[in-house]
Amino acid sequence: MDSVSQTKPDTSADSAFDYCETEVRANDPDRYFAVLFASADKRRSILSLYALDGELKRVRRSVRNPVLGEIRLQWWSDAIGEMFAGNVREQPVARALSQTIAQTDLSKEPLIRLTEAYFGDLAEYDSRSAAEIAAFADQSSGTLMQLTARLLGGDDTTQAAACDAGAAMGMVDFVLSVPSRGPQTESLERQVPALCDLASERLETVRGTYGTLSAACLPAFIPATLAAWRLRRLQRDRFPDNLARAELGSAGRLLRLYRAALWYRLRNR
Repeated sequence: MDSVSQTKPDTSADSAFDYCETEVRANDPDRYFAVLFASADKRRSILSLYALDGELKRVRRSVRNPVLGEIRLQWWSDAIGEMFAGNVREQPVARALSQTIAQTDLSKEPLIRLTEAYFGDLAEYDSRSAAEIAAFADQSSGTLMQLTARLLGGDDTTQAAACDAGAAMGMVDFVLSVPSRGPQTESLERQVPALCDLASERLETVRGTYGTLSAACLPAFIPATLAAWRLRRLQRDRFPDNLARAELGSAGRLLRLYRAALWYRLRNR
C-alpha cells in the first residue's frame, strides 16, 4: 500500500490535496486507511470527498447557535454550486474538490444532498426518532459512500449497496457521538437500541449483495466491517457503559481492514 501523497497527477493542486489527506487521516482514520486499498489514481479524489464530509461534520461541533451553523453549511452549498460554474473559492478542501469535479463524472445533486443533510443535525435540542436519525445517516454517510463507489467505477447495484453500508456506518457513528451532543443526550439515548437494530438491518442488506459487487469498489465497503464490529459490542451492554467496548486502536483497525479486504476480494468479481 503506497502513501496517498505519493501520487500527485496535478501539481497545481498538491497543497490542497495534501491538506485533505492530513485532515482525513487525523479525523476519519477508518475511511483514510480504507482509501489506501484504492488504486493510486483514485485516492486523491476520494480523499477530497471525505475532507468535504469532515468540514460539514465539524460545523455542528464548532457552533453553539444553529443559525451560525446554517450560515456555514450554506457557504459550502454555495461553494459547490459555484464549482460547477467554474468558480472556486480559496479554501483548500474547496480547491481539491473542484479538481475532483473537473476530472470525474461527479454531479452537483448528490454533493448538495450530502451538504443539506447536515442542516438537520444542528438543532440544540435534538428530539429525532431512530427512524429520523437513520434517514439522516442515509443522506449523509450513505450518500458519501455511494459517491465513493461511483468514483471507483461501481455500477448501480454496487453504488446502492455502498449507500446501505455508509448509512449503517453513519448510524453507528451517531450512537458513538451521543454523549457529546449536549443537553439532549437523554432523549437520544432512548433511541440507541432501535438505531442499532436499524444499522444491523442495513448491514445485513449489504451482506446479501456480496458476490455481485465490483472488486474495485472494495474501499467503499471495508469500513463497514469496523462499523459491524463496533455495533456488536454496542449491543452487548447497556448504553453508555458499552462505549468503551467499541473503541478500536490503530493496530486493530488495520488488521480488521486487511481481513475485510481479503474476504471482499474473494467474494466479489
